[in-house]
Amino acid sequence: MREAREMVNIPVLGLSETSLHIASIMGANFGLVAIAEKWIPRLMENVDCYGLRQKFSGIEVMETSPLNLRKAFRDDARRKDVIARFTSAAEKLVANGAEVIIPAGGEVGVFVIEAGLFELGRSPIVNGIFELIKMGEMAVKLRALTGRFTSKRFAYAPPTGDFLEKIREHYGADVYPAPGVPKP
Repeated sequence: MREAREMVNIPVLGLSETSLHIASIMGANFGLVAIAEKWIPRLMENVDCYGLRQKFSGIEVMETSPLNLRKAFRDDARRKDVIARFTSAAEKLVANGAEVIIPAGGEVGVFVIEAGLFELGRSPIVNGIFELIKMGEMAVKLRALTGRFTSKRFAYAPPTGDFLEKIREHYGADVYPAPGVPKP
C-alpha cells in the first residue's frame, strides 16, 4: 500500500489498516482473531507498522486454513464450524479485556456478517469489509472537498528528477502522475 500511495493521487486504503484504526477509535483496546498461527507475525507487524501496539490487547487463533474458509462458502457445516471457532476465540479475547474484536481475514468477515455477529459481550466486532467501504467513501469525499487526501511530502512523495525520468522511460509517461494532471 505504501508503494501505491506513492504512485497515485487517489486515496489508497487496505482492509487491515482500516480495521485496526477503526477499532482503535471504537474502544480503548482491540484484539485480533487470526485464522491460524502462521499469520500472527504478519498481523503483529501490521499492528506495529500502524503504531497501534499500545492499543493491542491480544490475539487468539481459530485453527483453520484458507482452503477450509474457501470450502465454507459452499458448505453449511464448515461455515457453522468457522463461526463457532471465531466465536470461541473472540470470547477468550473479551474475557481477557478486549473492548473491540477484529476478525483478521476477509473470508471470516464475510461469515461474521452472514451470521449477524456485530457484538460479543458488549464488545463490537469490527467487520473490516463494511469499514473499508465506508472509509473509502469518506476518503473520496474528503478528496473531492479539499483536493487532497494522501500526503506527498515525505513517505508517499513520488520520485523526482532523473530517477522519475528513468522510471517513465521504462514504464510509461503515466507513471507517477502530477497532481491534477490527467493521465495521457
